[in-house]
Amino acid sequence: MNPRTKWLIVGVAVLGLLYVGDYSYRTFIEEPTKRAEAAIDRLDRQLQDAADTQLVAKKVSQKLDTFAGRSLPHDPAVARSAYQDWLLKLMERHQMIGISIDASNPIPIEIKSRTNKKRNRLIGHRINYTVHSKTALPQWVEWMREFEQAGHLHKIKNLSLVPLGNGSELDVNMTIEALSLQATDRPDTLSDWYLDPQQEPSGSGLAMLVQRNIFARGFSKSLAAIRLQAITFNRRGEGEAWFDIGDNKGTQIITLGDTLKVPIHEVRVLEVLPDRMKIRVNGTEIELTIGKTIGQVLDPTGTSDVPPSDAVTTNTTETAASPAVAVEAPSATTEKEKP
Repeated sequence: MNPRTKWLIVGVAVLGLLYVGDYSYRTFIEEPTKRAEAAIDRLDRQLQDAADTQLVAKKVSQKLDTFAGRSLPHDPAVARSAYQDWLLKLMERHQMIGISIDASNPIPIEIKSRTNKKRNRLIGHRINYTVHSKTALPQWVEWMREFEQAGHLHKIKNLSLVPLGNGSELDVNMTIEALSLQATDRPDTLSDWYLDPQQEPSGSGLAMLVQRNIFARGFSKSLAAIRLQAITFNRRGEGEAWFDIGDNKGTQIITLGDTLKVPIHEVRVLEVLPDRMKIRVNGTEIELTIGKTIGQVLDPTGTSDVPPSDAVTTNTTETAASPAVAVEAPSATTEKEKP
């Protein structure tokens, strides 16, 4: 065997050894390392996903605890009755009239079971209330503010406001949804939770809604008939305003801070002076002089058309009053949803 052949044999052997070594390295070191690194990456992702799931679960658990604290009682029949009674008292407190509240049968709320995908798990009930009433815009706005502040799991799904007559009275129709959850520990009482005062929305928008009253067409006859007959002062020096309510309803005597006993409208005395007084009518402040009706101040165009009458006066100096702004508008329907 010549040297050339020997060197060729040695070269082939070296190449074979290199091939075997590379194959062994890739088979027993490189590929297992890649598989191990991939497994580590997969485990890291799983750990991160598990941590994210735990964080979400913690947040959801906190929300569920809050929801449970705000939920109606877990017994759906008790919840249906208790919330209907609360809703009725809230509407009566804000002087709504013609109140009608119809409660639907509780509707089960179910979710997929974690242990058995073929079965659902009951977590609570949904109850719908159909509400109808008549009221004035200021009373309805105050009712809305208190409804929002209440901590129950409820929301207004549909809302319809239809002005009646000249718009001083509204026909209100609402659909309200409330939730009763099994997680709550209250068997027969409603939540006493209320919105944090620091988190309450500003009432400026609602106040502007009252002042501008897009539903109004002129002013109601009942307001137009209310006349300031006299201003007197009692032994304690307190100013007393004498109002002729009109329509043969007699005279009402009220003092500072009191309100007239008239349906729908809110008329409150703010200041009593010898010749005039400041009052707030459905959220609008005006000055009323002796002998004048509220309609004559709020409606200087004379559409209230109330005949004059003799007034019992102590002073008759008249002052100009700033008229309220009324915007004529057709029937309006709005929708509102709240959790």
